[in-house]
Amino acid sequence: MLSHRQAQEWIDRALDTPLPYFQHEELNEHLAACEACQAYATRLLAQDQSWADGLSRRWPPPSPQPGKQQQLLT
Repeated sequence: MLSHRQAQEWIDRALDTPLPYFQHEELNEHLAACEACQAYATRLLAQDQSWADGLSRRWPPPSPQPGKQQQLLT
């Protein structure tokens, strides 16, 4: 059985890199039964999305130069 602490560590790690299959499955089983870890994951995902949105507003990705986009597509 996965502890809350381990589940939260795996949730943190999963934001940066995919978990191995067995960890992903074990974490999903834990999340299905644990409201506290579900809430933790929800808060963490919302915070991560908020940071990503803020960064992209502050430093938007560069737009392709005219003609470069067509070159990339062909």
